[in-house]
Amino acid sequence: MTDPIIKKDLLNSYAKNIIYRDIVPRFKIRQSELVERLFYYLLGQSTNVLNYSKMAQIFDVSDKSIKEYIGFFEDVFLLKRIDNYHNKPKERIKSVKKLYTLDNGFLQTAPRQSPGWGQALENLVFCYLYQRDPSVCYRKNQVEVDFYSEKTLYQVAYEIDNDKTRLRELNAFKHFQNHDERCRLITYNGDALEGLEAVELLSLDGLLLEDV
Repeated sequence: MTDPIIKKDLLNSYAKNIIYRDIVPRFKIRQSELVERLFYYLLGQSTNVLNYSKMAQIFDVSDKSIKEYIGFFEDVFLLKRIDNYHNKPKERIKSVKKLYTLDNGFLQTAPRQSPGWGQALENLVFCYLYQRDPSVCYRKNQVEVDFYSEKTLYQVAYEIDNDKTRLRELNAFKHFQNHDERCRLITYNGDALEGLEAVELLSLDGLLLEDV
């Protein structure tokens, strides 16, 4: 098995090649180092909602520039923003975006204080859903559901043995579910859970292999 440090170095090299040999010359970017720093910052923000104003302050550039740079990362398939669901297209376009990485490997290079297993799991579920449905989105209105795709609500939690976590995930389903929609709770191991009612519990493997 490849050494984790070697893997991380290879991923860093791959990312920098894309930034400096593709993005920078293609879009004629002068602040190339800023773009690199922003990319690694964004990796740490994967699975979170984006605050353009905060990032603009951190990097001392305009909100417009931040949005443009993220658009460049999307153009080369490094990152992807998704909408908060709304039945009106204009409202979806204006909605606050959540960010995901299109290759889970890059998360290993993100600066973080903890292993980030929950973040990695949610990002991997996104990659799976996005391949099947490019219009996948999330839902947030007081509470949040991680993903909404093809009339199915998805919640992702690394484990649900904590009462508070379990209650939060299930209550979010109740808040949004309509009679014709499915609810699927994805955990790493597919932990056994009583009282799920209409919620389908799946392990990560069960989700990824269901079409095989």
